[in-house]
Amino acid sequence: MCGRARQVLDWQELRVEWWTGQTALNLEPRWNAAPRQRLLIVRKRAGAHGAEALPMEWGFVPSWEKDPKRARRPINAMAETVATNGFWREAWKQRRCLFPVSAFYEWQPRGKAKIPYSIGRRDGRSMGLGALWDEWADRATGQTLTSFAVITCPANELVAEIHDRMPVVLDPADYATWLDGSPEAAAGLLRPFPAAELTAYRVSDRVGDVRNNTPDLAERVADLTTLL
Repeated sequence: MCGRARQVLDWQELRVEWWTGQTALNLEPRWNAAPRQRLLIVRKRAGAHGAEALPMEWGFVPSWEKDPKRARRPINAMAETVATNGFWREAWKQRRCLFPVSAFYEWQPRGKAKIPYSIGRRDGRSMGLGALWDEWADRATGQTLTSFAVITCPANELVAEIHDRMPVVLDPADYATWLDGSPEAAAGLLRPFPAAELTAYRVSDRVGDVRNNTPDLAERVADLTTLL
């Protein structure tokens, strides 16, 4: 699964990599981005060419949900069923988005312990994780809630040393297809990202507490230890 990430982005990089023509946003660094937080996503710009970046809550609430306070709010959707499962089907057809991150965190079981690792692109560039979004509206008050979930797929050889699943990481050349292509074309992108283009290293156990949000969480503690 994917339940924690690092979102420390440069606005100029965001504009170049993700084609956003909007005015600069004040990007708050998230060294330990977690579910239920408002995080930056990139989606197709409604009624116009290109994409836009805006904050949404991590924890999906479909538009048809009666009460978001009682909703289960999943943070992940499975690539194998995202096109057919009724919970995700409409969002898959019409509301795919990208969750730009610097890296994502995953925990490797080791006996009774779980060891946290940072996983990111080997070249240091930000990554676009495949995601879905929706907007819930309260008909009585007009209050709205926009939210998203990250799509996961089977892990590649690198991530499999840590966990059996990983987020769908998209190549920048495929961003346009993901955001604006047909569901059939987007389905061809639901695959593990090449292991050779990623790197993983152990980070501090402090990343396990969502209240911690400091740069030292990204520091390398040790290299990836292969499971025996």
